Amino acid sequence: MKKASFIQYTACVLIALGMTSVYAHGDSDDLSAASQVPVSPTSGPKEIRRANLMLAKSVRRALVKVKGLDSTNVVVLAKNGDIVVGGSVPDSSQIPLAISTAQGVADVKSVKNALTIKRR
Repeated sequence: MKKASFIQYTACVLIALGMTSVYAHGDSDDLSAASQVPVSPTSGPKEIRRANLMLAKSVRRALVKVKGLDSTNVVVLAKNGDIVVGGSVPDSSQIPLAISTAQGVADVKSVKNALTIKRR
């Protein structure tokens, strides 16, 4: 159990680091107001963080509702409408199911797949 928790924690950290490196190299042209999560222009870090958390929660809720998808070990991160779906699923047929579900959630701009297959 401890090994599985460590692996999940490590996967989350790697995904988070991957997201920050993507944004560090991104163009400012890609960040138009129309493509971001609806946050007022005077929003501070707390409001932005809250919007990101709420979007990730919406995606997780959508994943849990999908029949045929075991989202027990799926991790969702959000930043300005960009979603990273990571963790593991039991078989490869569930990956496109998870990605398409995440893409269908309101306010999601893009979805990056970081899922792996972990047989049980």
